[in-house]
Amino acid sequence: KRITGRMSAEDFALLAEGERARNRLVKVLHDAGARLLVGTDTPNPFVIPGFSVAEELENFVEAGLTPYQAIKAATKDAAEFLGASDE
Repeated sequence: KRITGRMSAEDFALLAEGERARNRLVKVLHDAGARLLVGTDTPNPFVIPGFSVAEELENFVEAGLTPYQAIKAATKDAAEFLGASDE
């Protein structure tokens, strides 16, 4: 049986609250001027490169960043962090 089949309504409510807390944290960090970056977190066995980047962009927008700010975190800001702005 899948793990979600063993989860109660309370378990799902706790997961949802955790997601809301993460979104609030991302927004507070962004508003405070923290430089946020998008990354795949590979080789985590449950993270699929490429797909996870699209999901993280969606997460940033759900947290309150604009689509432009989310894309910038995945491109320009990430390149600057890696010292690869000229590439």
